[in-house]
Amino acid sequence: MFIPERWAEAFINASGAFVNASGALAGTAAVESAAEGLAVLKAVLPLLRGIPGEVSGRAAALRLEGMLRAAAAQAAAGESPGTEAAIRLLVLLVKKDKLRFSGSLIGAIEKITGRQRGVLECVLESANPPEEAVQKELKQALKTKTGAKDIRLLPRVRPELLGGFRLRLGDEILDASLRGQLGQMAADLAAGPVNPEARPTAGGI
Repeated sequence: MFIPERWAEAFINASGAFVNASGALAGTAAVESAAEGLAVLKAVLPLLRGIPGEVSGRAAALRLEGMLRAAAAQAAAGESPGTEAAIRLLVLLVKKDKLRFSGSLIGAIEKITGRQRGVLECVLESANPPEEAVQKELKQALKTKTGAKDIRLLPRVRPELLGGFRLRLGDEILDASLRGQLGQMAADLAAGPVNPEARPTAGGI
């Protein structure tokens, strides 16, 4: 079973270990190193996925490592801890035939490194693509509410929401969608009879 969060944590820990081994400071430097390695992964993975046929196994991994190290040396990035961690992760993905899980792995790495840098990830679901002004206003409100340095909004179009929006912040859900409001209305109606307004008595006007 492939668990992207575990692979992501191993990659980030490896980036930190390479930073410490090179004599750099831990903490912020390790996080920045992991972010640098993430950029390498994002650049290389689309190329690997675009190769026709299956790219897996020990032989393919060895060929890939040679090409990546040659490219890193040419770009003068061979001493970079983030690049080293990225190369090792890419080689391992190919060797273990796990390349198909790279999308979920990238997402997990982004989530962890973002959290470490004070960036909070929030899914914004709406019936239509949200306007920039709305996203900006929501980001500011979430910063104030959570104390995060920055908010990373992930827009998702969900036509079934009918209108409004729904925010997913970790395990917390803020439902301000029309569908959610209608659902709450239905639940309230089902909970008990509605008290009728007072009617005039027989002798009333």
